[in-house]
Amino acid sequence: MSQRSSLPRVPQVCIILESSHWASRARFQGILDYLRLYHTWCLHFVLGGPEGQRLPQPSYWRGDGFIARVPDTGLALKLASQKKPVVLLDPDAEVTLLLPQCSRVSLDNELVSQMAADYFLKMDHKRFAFVEPLLARNWAVTRRNSFMRILQNKHFSCEVFTPNRARATSWEKERRHLCDWLLSLPKPIAILAASDVEGREIIDACLFLRIGVPYEVAVLGIGNDEFLCNSCFPALSSIDICWEDGGFLAASLLDAKMKNRKTPQSILAYGPKRIVERRSTERVQLTDKFVVSVLEMIRVRDGLDIHVGTLARQLNVSRQWLQKKFKEQVGHSVIDEIQLRRMEKVKSLVAESDRTFNEIAAMCGFESGNHLRFLFKKMTGQTMTDFRNDYVRRTLPNHSSCMRGQ
Repeated sequence: MSQRSSLPRVPQVCIILESSHWASRARFQGILDYLRLYHTWCLHFVLGGPEGQRLPQPSYWRGDGFIARVPDTGLALKLASQKKPVVLLDPDAEVTLLLPQCSRVSLDNELVSQMAADYFLKMDHKRFAFVEPLLARNWAVTRRNSFMRILQNKHFSCEVFTPNRARATSWEKERRHLCDWLLSLPKPIAILAASDVEGREIIDACLFLRIGVPYEVAVLGIGNDEFLCNSCFPALSSIDICWEDGGFLAASLLDAKMKNRKTPQSILAYGPKRIVERRSTERVQLTDKFVVSVLEMIRVRDGLDIHVGTLARQLNVSRQWLQKKFKEQVGHSVIDEIQLRRMEKVKSLVAESDRTFNEIAAMCGFESGNHLRFLFKKMTGQTMTDFRNDYVRRTLPNHSSCMRGQ
C-alpha cells in the first residue's frame, strides 16, 4: 500500500452561502474557525450572490455533506433529493417545510427584538415604531411581532411602516411614502429598523426632512454592517449579531452528522452580541428646532474648530441668549457639548485607527499629546492605551458568548 493511500480521507463539503453579503461572509468565517480548531475539510463553494448559488455537478464532486443558506425553494428541492447530510443555516419557513428532517441553525430574532425593546425602554422612550423591509421576509415578521408584543406587555403601542410592495422595487421609489409616514409620527419617537438597510433609509429621509436624529427620532438598526452604519448622518446604532457563531454551530452539526448518520436532528440558535451605540440613539430627546439646529451644527464638525461666538453669529442671536436657551433644553452648556463631541471624535480615532496619540491630538485641536492624555483619562476614566486595547479585545470573535440550543 502506498503512503498516500494510507492517509485518512478529507471530507468534501459543499457550502451554499453567498459571498456578496458581509453577514454571510461572517457566517463563513465561523465555519473556518471551527475547521481550524477541529478538522480539515475540502470546501466547495460558489462566489457571488444568492442567485448564483447552485449544487456542484455530481460528475466531478463526490461530497460528504452540505451547509446551506438556501436562497429559494428550487434549490431546496434539489437538496431534498441528495442522500448526504444537510445542515440549514438561517432557513426561511418555506425551506424548513421542504427540508423538515435537516438539522438547522437560526438567529434568535425574538431575542434580537427583546434586546432592542429593553434598550429603548431603558432610555425612557415612550413612543415606538418599526420599519419593515422592501421585500416580505419571515425574519422581519418575527422581529416586528416580537418587538410589538414586548412593548404591548409594557403598555406601549408601536407604529409600523409597511412598504407598498406592489409598486416599490427600491427604496428610492418608496422614499416619498416613507417621508410622509415619518412626518405623521408623534415625536420624540424611537424607531427599530428591520435591518441596517432600513435604518440607513430612515436616517437619510430624516435628513432630507430636517427631522433631528436622535433628538426627535432615535433609530436603531439590526446587523451592525459597519459600512451601512457609518455611511449615513448621523451614524446608525445597531444590534451586533454573532454571525460567526451561526457558521461555527452549523459546522459542528455537520461534523457530527458526517461521523454518524444516526445522529438525531438538532435545532440550535445563536443570538445578538451587543448594541453598538452610535449617534442615532444618543440620549437626547428634543422638539425645540432651534436647539436641535445648534446640536446639528456642533455634530457636523465633531466639535472641531467651532466656538460659541461662531454659533451665535451664524444663528443671528446673542451669545448669552444662545447659552441660556441651550442649557435650559439640554441640561449642560454649549461649551460642554463642543468638548463632548470633540472627545467622541478622539475616542473613535483611538479605537478604530492606528494613528499615534500625538497625531490624534493635533487632528482634534489639542495643545499636545500629553494634554489630550490628561483630559482623556479625566473624562473616560481610562488611559488612551487601555481604551484602545479594550476595544480590540471586545471586537475579537467569541463563539461561546451567543450560542444556545433549542
